Amino acid sequence: MPTLNPDGSMAHRRGNAKWVDSNRDFPDFTTSDNTNTPDRRTVETKAMMKFQAERHFAFSANFHGGDVVVNYPWDTSRKQHPLQDLVKEFSLTY
Repeated sequence: MPTLNPDGSMAHRRGNAKWVDSNRDFPDFTTSDNTNTPDRRTVETKAMMKFQAERHFAFSANFHGGDVVVNYPWDTSRKQHPLQDLVKEFSLTY
């Protein structure tokens, strides 16, 4: 997928056409927004949630413009991801 936020990409900003940041619109099990439902989410987020649910990915990578940064799974939690060592190995190799 080339971009989750085509409006923001074209306008060189984080928000979409309605100024919603797609990175912050996704459900996160470690925050108060931990409901894994498409309710009250942007069209882009709903489409990606549906895409993921239909495919059951085991591993993925997200690339952002700007600095080279690796965000490990569960990076908003103190708990380590069960495959933390594998993820770290992939990240360091990248």
